[in-house]
Amino acid sequence: MIKDRNISITENSPVYNSYQVSEEFIKFLNDKDGFLFLNFPIESKSILLIKRKHSNGYFDLFTPIHFPILFQDGFWEENIYSVINLLEQTNCLSLYLQTKNSISIENLPVNISIDTFRTNYYFDLSIEMESLRLSQARDSRQRLNKVLKQNYCVLSDSVDLSDFYYHYSRIAKNKEFNQTYRNSQAQFEALLSNKCIEYLEIRDEDGKFLSGGFFASSGDIVDYLYGSESNKRQDVIRLLIFEALRFFKTKKKKWLFLGGGVKEEDSLAIFKKRMGTIEQKCSTIRCITNIEIAENIMDQKFNQNWFQGYFPPYFNKVNVNE
Repeated sequence: MIKDRNISITENSPVYNSYQVSEEFIKFLNDKDGFLFLNFPIESKSILLIKRKHSNGYFDLFTPIHFPILFQDGFWEENIYSVINLLEQTNCLSLYLQTKNSISIENLPVNISIDTFRTNYYFDLSIEMESLRLSQARDSRQRLNKVLKQNYCVLSDSVDLSDFYYHYSRIAKNKEFNQTYRNSQAQFEALLSNKCIEYLEIRDEDGKFLSGGFFASSGDIVDYLYGSESNKRQDVIRLLIFEALRFFKTKKKKWLFLGGGVKEEDSLAIFKKRMGTIEQKCSTIRCITNIEIAENIMDQKFNQNWFQGYFPPYFNKVNVNE
């Protein structure tokens, strides 16, 4: 354990609100080498960081997509330097954090970059279901009303992902998903081993698959991770999300985050926006914690262009796990 003020870094899952990570779940996360937890006892919260080790003994840390929790305003402005100071005591080369907060810090050191990320859309689960339905834009509400009138059932204990995977693969191929999102059926099945992951499925009156989705809980927050739908009915993803609201309200969760679009104001973002969601501007934190070693890998002097595009910039230049 490494500690500094009110922050610690541990290899084991703490008792705070965080993901209880199994070996199977780590394999799902692109078969990385391991993980660390950033722990904030005062907040009673922790952040999971995936660790990608290099053959030279150094490593990079980054957050799994969607997972970072929402902290109170000003949290990162107050704590980011303490986090980086801790990491500088390790063999960490770079840090990449996707946050749910909008962060503004002036006069940053040259090795840190904080940028506005895509808008994240979320629901306030303290609102009654009828109010959540009525808060949707007119066209979205009409489509939801239509699909709600049809016969269907919601399953929360399904372990057969063959239908989900078949349609997920079909959609991934048709929409040319990035390789990061082209998961195998075994990888999706590994998700079911994690107690912080819920899988919900919608089937019709004949038991035929309509839609399914994976959701991750961390404390009071739920993230929508992956969805799949058949082409038997229209708007079954819309139905899945509405039933997820009902499901997680019964579990006393406070917010359900849908994520954003592939880019701002694309069709996916507009779909989420018109469902009556609340918009949250998010920020990314990128840091080169050891400039000298990074310069040796890059074979060039550090410059601000390193924060543009894929991060860290040397991702394809290092030997991993040799």
